[in-house]
Amino acid sequence: MQRRVCTNTSHVSMEVEEDSTESKSEACSLWKEIAIITRDSEFEKDEEHLIDIFDVKCKEWGFLLLEMFGTSLGTGDYGHLIIEHVPILFRSHRSLHHLSNQGFEAAHKLQRQLLVRVPMTSKRDSVYSES
Repeated sequence: MQRRVCTNTSHVSMEVEEDSTESKSEACSLWKEIAIITRDSEFEKDEEHLIDIFDVKCKEWGFLLLEMFGTSLGTGDYGHLIIEHVPILFRSHRSLHHLSNQGFEAAHKLQRQLLVRVPMTSKRDSVYSES
């Protein structure tokens, strides 16, 4: 029995590259849908089926990331929350609006803008006057 070794692997690498590009495109597309639903949706009591569809999209996104990157990527806390817990929160609360920390983020942004606008001399004077 003779083994043949294929020396022309360019077509194989092109197929792998195309698959990778398609997977990345699909992952980005799914993420965009998930992010919009997470940010903007408010489900009614009779819309459990829509939450089920969203849940499947989250799991599909997680499996796609796992397929693309393996276990070495890890999704971090944010990815874990989206994949596993956001659908559960939608079933309980119907929306994530009241769980959002946008108010804190907006206040933080305003405080940062104020600090940036303070002249450097004022900062130095206040530091030296405290000692």
